[in-house]
Amino acid sequence: MDLLFERRAEIALRSLRGTDQKQVQRALLELKALSPKEIFRHHKIHKFAAPLSEPLYVYGSVDIRLRLILKISEAICQVVDIVDHDRLDRLLQDRGQR
Repeated sequence: MDLLFERRAEIALRSLRGTDQKQVQRALLELKALSPKEIFRHHKIHKFAAPLSEPLYVYGSVDIRLRLILKISEAICQVVDIVDHDRLDRLLQDRGQR
């Protein structure tokens, strides 16, 4: 899978502490290793519940507190942002999406 980064995701990645950066890098390697057919069936990738102008996905796992916000189309996975799990939950609750 080809990975592209939006500017805010690049900034977020650069601003992380060393251990968080390493965990995100491992997650990115895992995403890159997936085929386009596998990505939508991967257990760590979930679609946002609320209808949006374009579908967004969240990549996250129990062992890291950060979540990757993704746009996925064909063979390209675009990393939109990297956010803290708790912050993402608060945003979703505020918008009534959870």
